[in-house]
Amino acid sequence: MSFAPTVMLLGEPEALALLKAPAPEMAFYAAWAMQTRHGPAAIEIALAALRRTDELSDPALKDALRQSILAVLSDTLKEALPAMISLEKMPKLEPWLQELIQRLEARGEARGEARGEARGEARGEARALLRFLEHRGIAVDAAAEARITACTDTAILETWIARAAKATTLVEVFGAS
Repeated sequence: MSFAPTVMLLGEPEALALLKAPAPEMAFYAAWAMQTRHGPAAIEIALAALRRTDELSDPALKDALRQSILAVLSDTLKEALPAMISLEKMPKLEPWLQELIQRLEARGEARGEARGEARGEARGEARALLRFLEHRGIAVDAAAEARITACTDTAILETWIARAAKATTLVEVFGAS
């Protein structure tokens, strides 16, 4: 007996067929087929797959299938789900779907806040470096200022600040980076 690998390419038509399968568990494969897609059709299929989980009577199996479906979706697709579910389209959401939307929105807000904080911290580091260079008497041309203010990596900015403490030129500040 031997086994041969099989490559499956599932697209939208196959995903839609899987959603119509008698077993709601097949919805997982429909969602899996959409894992790298992000458009409206992918979102609709992901939502339909999540809704098929309601057909299961065992709450543990229902939850496991929902978690499995969410696990195969890209972050981009998961973040797009709440936008597709509006109260105008669906005035009464299932409790689990309402909870899912709240979790995804909270996660998106947390990511946004973290990105905003990181950008703010980098801007502060860049301003501090520019002031430090000015006080040290190291001339900063427009290109160097643009390089410093465009940098969003606080570790690099901190390295430049540390180098600026001993440097006499911008070449020494930027070093090999």
